[in-house]
Amino acid sequence: MKKAVIKEVLERFREKGPVISIFVDMDRSKRNPKEIAIEVKNIYKTTLQELARWQVASESEALRAVFESLFPEIEGCVDGLSKGKAFYVNAASGLFAQYALPVAVPTQVRVANHPCIFPLMKVLSPHKETLAVIVGAKEARFFRNDGGEAKMLLEVAEDVPAKVKAAGWYGLEERRIERHVEEHILRHLKATTATLKSLVEEEGNSYDLVLVGGNEEYASIVVELAREATVSVPVEMAYELGNVTDPESVREAIFVHTMRRFYEEGEALVERILTEASKGGQAITGLSGTLKAVNMGAVHQLVVDEHRSVKGGRCDHCDILVLEPSNVCPVCGASVTVEDDLLEAVAHKVLEQDGDVTVLGRPSLLRECEGLGAVLRFPIS
Repeated sequence: MKKAVIKEVLERFREKGPVISIFVDMDRSKRNPKEIAIEVKNIYKTTLQELARWQVASESEALRAVFESLFPEIEGCVDGLSKGKAFYVNAASGLFAQYALPVAVPTQVRVANHPCIFPLMKVLSPHKETLAVIVGAKEARFFRNDGGEAKMLLEVAEDVPAKVKAAGWYGLEERRIERHVEEHILRHLKATTATLKSLVEEEGNSYDLVLVGGNEEYASIVVELAREATVSVPVEMAYELGNVTDPESVREAIFVHTMRRFYEEGEALVERILTEASKGGQAITGLSGTLKAVNMGAVHQLVVDEHRSVKGGRCDHCDILVLEPSNVCPVCGASVTVEDDLLEAVAHKVLEQDGDVTVLGRPSLLRECEGLGAVLRFPIS
């Protein structure tokens, strides 16, 4: 999910010209609509002030449309309320895009020559495009969740749907599994697995993860069958799902599982980076070392515990990033442009090099290394 959204933002707003990045906390569980509306009006004024600093015509139709679109949702006049919103507006062309966020994000506005993506990465890093399957003895329910609202896709009752048979996935019926379950239940679980595989591999779908819940014995069989059938994404038991059937309970269960999974993966990733870096292997820590690796195109995965503002610079000729702002590039001697947010520039450069960026959004053991590190494609001296 994160990769797809970030890629879309960067591709849509690659044109030259100031880009306005607006993030709005829409969580109505903490504040009433009137308080949110007041904050939105204030952030609009801040946006106009920021644009004035850039000597850009402040009153644009696109910008007004962005803020006007917020009020129906703030007042609860639309379905599927989101916890947060992200907006991007090209101040020159008027191009704009908006994204509903699964969790609240601090309200803020930034104007720069590129879209501000750190708040988006922090919010989206834990969340994956998820297919959830709730399995019973005679039925299975399938839900889709992208971090926001969970939507029920279909229900399978004992037999496999006709379109799944037509797609050729029902070969699972021939598989044998050493479980003491009645034959008709096993047929149902195989039909469930065939449907699961079909949904994951259906054109247009982009699932990152499958979570299986419901009856624990039957769910574990579906997980085993899915692995035998080489489903192309991870398939895991999710005890948090239990036997829930309503979409909101499914969403909450997926959220709990996802956040726990993200924390565990983050801890393992940080430990890997620290271990490899200490041996001089394919990892690096600290801002200076990470900058060197980024400038060499060596970063496979950048990991940042929490975003912080650091000033630096970018060479106007060779495009390297430097930690200390200066007038002259230390490599080619060309002029250097100040980067007010060096970590944002580093993240953009890693993504341009087809790397990945993970924002933990919490303190980690990387705090002893200026809060960041990276897995490398190759060791650097």
